[in-house]
Amino acid sequence: MIKSLDRDKLQTGKQSIMLSDDELVEFFTEDMRLKKINTTVHPIPKGDPVYMLCIFQGKCGPVQALIDSGANCWLANDDIPQKELESSLLTPGPIPLGVAGGMQVNASAEWGSMLPLSDGTFQCVRGLTLERVTGPMQKLNLGPLFEQINMIIRLTIEFKT
Repeated sequence: MIKSLDRDKLQTGKQSIMLSDDELVEFFTEDMRLKKINTTVHPIPKGDPVYMLCIFQGKCGPVQALIDSGANCWLANDDIPQKELESSLLTPGPIPLGVAGGMQVNASAEWGSMLPLSDGTFQCVRGLTLERVTGPMQKLNLGPLFEQINMIIRLTIEFKT
């Protein structure tokens, strides 16, 4: 069992621990039990690669993440695991990565983290942090478009009934 002082060091990245995928799930399951949080920690998924950009609620605010199972991990900006998620530093960096175009960049660290799911459970993930995950991206307010889509769906349902 990991002492609470050591757990705090793992969360802040002052200490690291090597864990397999299965050990990582066990670690976070025990961590939640000790915090008296009754939840399910899902194992790291196996299967075909996916590439997905998502937004979820972190501890302090919304978090944008790039999930790339083809790279066997998720990618996030530096400080996201420590500040926004239940996490544990697995491997301090720099960690060399091959990227598109044959270029190489360095990840700052490898983290084990739990992504919160909408049903109240958590998805265990292995991830790398980088100073920048993507190039600059324009921010779009899709709220009005979402509302228009919902209205079309409501009108379609009303028309069919």
